[in-house]
Amino acid sequence: MHTTTDPRSKRLGTLSNTITKPMIKSQARISLPFTGNTPEVILDKSIGTAFILGRCLCSNPHDFFKPLIQWATEYEQNPQQVTLVTINTDYINTGSSMALREFLGILAKVQFTGRKIIIKWYCDKTDEDTRDRITMIEEIIKVKIQVEVEE
Repeated sequence: MHTTTDPRSKRLGTLSNTITKPMIKSQARISLPFTGNTPEVILDKSIGTAFILGRCLCSNPHDFFKPLIQWATEYEQNPQQVTLVTINTDYINTGSSMALREFLGILAKVQFTGRKIIIKWYCDKTDEDTRDRITMIEEIIKVKIQVEVEE
């Protein structure tokens, strides 16, 4: 096991910098490493966080997102008081975008339990495609996404 020192995680605070990196799949936590075509994913029920970081060019998005969607389905049954979702993808293909929308739609249900969900999506200031995608997802899941524009 080793601790992440990925420079992409600097802006996310110290939490991502201290999470161990082996592939762990359990009901409470999922940790998947960045591969170049799939993003780093850290989902943790105990603290109500979901991080998706990096390029998302999944050749089979259904297979990649299946454990994430299962985790979200279980999580929304007993969420933390505040759920924080952080997304920072420099590129996401159409199939992955649809699977991510499903994942976020499930997590958005926590708002109906009196709990709070915060979704922060980092994107380049010139990336109009991502900003349009965010707007479309907001309309579908009925949650305002905080767009964090990077220079």
